[in-house]
Amino acid sequence: MRPAYRLALLLAIGCRTHQDGPAEVAMVRDSSGVAIVDNRGTDRPLNWRFARVAIIAATDSGADFTQLTDNTVTSDTLGHVFVLDSWFGQRVQVLDTTGRVIRHLTRSGQGPGEIGRAVSIAASGDGVLSILDFAKTAMVRVRWDGTVLPQLSMAGFDLFGGGRSTGDTVVVHTVDLRTPTTVERLQYRTATDTATLVRQAPQRLPTLHFCQSAIDGLTPMLAPELRWTSRGATTAESHTTEYRIDRFLRSRLEVSVRRSVAAVTGNQAAVNRFFPDGKIIGTRDCVVRPDELVAKRGVASAVQPIRRLAIDPDGRLWAERNTFPDEPGRTDVFDATGRYLGTLNGFGAPLGFPARGLFIFALPDSTTDIPHLGIFRRSPRGE
Repeated sequence: MRPAYRLALLLAIGCRTHQDGPAEVAMVRDSSGVAIVDNRGTDRPLNWRFARVAIIAATDSGADFTQLTDNTVTSDTLGHVFVLDSWFGQRVQVLDTTGRVIRHLTRSGQGPGEIGRAVSIAASGDGVLSILDFAKTAMVRVRWDGTVLPQLSMAGFDLFGGGRSTGDTVVVHTVDLRTPTTVERLQYRTATDTATLVRQAPQRLPTLHFCQSAIDGLTPMLAPELRWTSRGATTAESHTTEYRIDRFLRSRLEVSVRRSVAAVTGNQAAVNRFFPDGKIIGTRDCVVRPDELVAKRGVASAVQPIRRLAIDPDGRLWAERNTFPDEPGRTDVFDATGRYLGTLNGFGAPLGFPARGLFIFALPDSTTDIPHLGIFRRSPRGE
């Protein structure tokens, strides 16, 4: 977990910075018409000012949450924040932008609007929440006011890493366990067709033993993973050690965003910094030391530069960098064309955008490391 940075510091970050002029951008189109946007130059502070609207902690807000990720926190654009609390009955909590719990939408079960095993949640701007349910092999849908909508069957898909839906269209991360290399796919499914946006076959290791348990299908430490997000008809993804983000409109690749960012070598020292207290393998009772992790799993040659992605209602792309836990967060922001606007220091990519100019960030508590949700308003002038 990231070390305890003072909340006061986090609230002030990005307030009065300067920009050194526009970054150098080279834009070309390849033979298939894809725009390749190559943003050159070093990091530039993003000249945006944020004001705190609310800090939401599970201990005093009435909400229950244990992990704040892009699979467990989302928002519509009507002022609602949704938090999945799978530890307490597979329920989704609806909060307003002050942190007040409005209602609970779901509960554990197999009936309409009920959840068996939630993997991810995602909301559309009009207040429809989609919950990808492994137990039902379906996308369960419910409005923010509790109205249950018809679920979308995902029969025939080997669900893996979450999904998002808009209307009858679903973007879903799947895995094909029948292939020798365990192929992962990011798939775009409509009512009439399915297209594969990304295909990835990461190196899978033979059976390894940790804490008297046998684990199959692990990858080398720090190996690249498929990072993706979607909003409406737009999907963005990154899955390599290059700084490259591909953006799709529906099922067509339209823009490939690049940045000149120095590579970080993958080695024992990097694993030590990412997991100074060890890493959980299998169950929470099995915490493995960094040296044992590398000895058994090896380590990738370079660190994936991007940890998480988000798309805001204005089409801007947010790319959270894969910084070490002992460093402040860094998030690059690009406009809708893929041009680099600057870097926010101290913040990850937003978990949601509950209204125009509002942003939800995950924050660490400065004394207990209990995660908090921070809701901030950006000054319209960005000062």
